[in-house]
Amino acid sequence: ILLFSAVIFSNEIDLLKQMDDSKYEENAVNFFLDTIRKKNNLLVINILDMEKNRQARQQTAVKGAYGPEIEPRQFRTQLTVNSRNRSGYTPIIVAIESGNNEMLTELLKRGASVREKHPVFGRLALHTACYYGNTEAVKILLEHNKNIVNYQSDNDGWTPLDDAVLKGHIQIVKILLEYGADPRVPNFKDETPIDMATKFGKGEIVKLLRDQDKKLHWN
Repeated sequence: ILLFSAVIFSNEIDLLKQMDDSKYEENAVNFFLDTIRKKNNLLVINILDMEKNRQARQQTAVKGAYGPEIEPRQFRTQLTVNSRNRSGYTPIIVAIESGNNEMLTELLKRGASVREKHPVFGRLALHTACYYGNTEAVKILLEHNKNIVNYQSDNDGWTPLDDAVLKGHIQIVKILLEYGADPRVPNFKDETPIDMATKFGKGEIVKLLRDQDKKLHWN
């Protein structure tokens, strides 16, 4: 399987080499992100490992020495866990959006940033998982870094809890509360998650948030 993945990637590189410079990098990154969307995780890992190995080979390569030379153009685009296309999509956001939680775990192990923003909503990785109802991704992200539970987005001040409340994802609301989500944090319009749940008539969530509010108040 790994050999098959390597052949596919090699063929893709051959196609990329034929493109104009202006298109090369974008197409390389988009191919990488599409591979994550399609959950071809062995190929994703192979790509990341090939890049790491390529860098090591470049550092030790001697021009004119025995063996094939490394073509600068062939590998000038570095595909990493934090690569970004022109639309602003990154591997971690694509993995969450597509439900590729196995790759999400792998990306985090390899240093993917939880501060990456969704290019459309402008919110962070945990917000994105809450918005799309990706319960497993919420758990993975919080287990990786529990301190992100109350992160606020720069554009509207929303916390992940706001996104979970908006979409009515009760199970995710419960998980966030278990990790210490604060239902009293106001967004930039001075609305709290409790206000939002009440506004949209989400009775069960309102009760959960008020119970959490009481716990935080008495503690």
